[in-house]
Amino acid sequence: MFSTFMYPGRSAPPRIATGGGGGGGGGTLLFNGDYSTGNFSQWGAVHNKDCNHTGLHYDAQGWTYPARIVTDPTLGIPVARYEVRSGDPGILGVGGSPRSEVADFDTGQMTEGNITWQKCATKFDSTWPTTASPSLWAVTHQWHAQTDGSPPVGFSCVANGKWQLGVIRYSAPNVEIDRNKLWETDMLPGTWHEIKMRIRWSASDTVGFIELWHQGVRQTFLNSSTTYSIRTMMPGDPGDYYKEGLYRGDRAETGIVYHHGYKMATSEAALG
Repeated sequence: MFSTFMYPGRSAPPRIATGGGGGGGGGTLLFNGDYSTGNFSQWGAVHNKDCNHTGLHYDAQGWTYPARIVTDPTLGIPVARYEVRSGDPGILGVGGSPRSEVADFDTGQMTEGNITWQKCATKFDSTWPTTASPSLWAVTHQWHAQTDGSPPVGFSCVANGKWQLGVIRYSAPNVEIDRNKLWETDMLPGTWHEIKMRIRWSASDTVGFIELWHQGVRQTFLNSSTTYSIRTMMPGDPGDYYKEGLYRGDRAETGIVYHHGYKMATSEAALG
């Protein structure tokens, strides 16, 4: 489930290139947000109740809530811990629903006709609430249009204890056609979900597509395909950008989500 929100523009963080020019087995790593720096400096923006600024600015404040870097006891590497508590406001100075997120605002690759590979990993804290509630919805990953509105592509949680990949189709900026659930799995609080996707970015249902791997296994979507043909952009919008963290409805329980390893590249090999 996705809800409407707004973001001010920010400049993109530096791109990190590797390998060849995007073809063959090498490819190019377009963005690295894996938290290996031990801070949020890789990210162009941090959005939460205290911050609407760059990752470098957030790091300088020394805050440990609502976002901080911790060492995962299983992986033994730096990961980001995002926390939202009951009553938290939205983005500092902007408002909206409660959230703790980071963003990369580069639109140079997630544009009409381009194909990108991306990988990421997410873990719901063992305390994650799974009981039914009208405000249980929570969004963990967003491939968001520059235009205001809900994200055309994203991962979200619903009241039945599932984590799902969904696409919102638009006919024009902010004019929704429908909301489509492509795939889902059990949230399994305390377990890392490793995700890899190949996406062709397009405002056309016959051009755009998504392919998905979960825990290293190619997934079959709910329509029985392994390549889901559907628009992945909002028509009339210049291109998507990426956000991860926790964006949710207000509720009594504290929500905690961990992320690590987000990368975007022109080839699977360039993801590393």
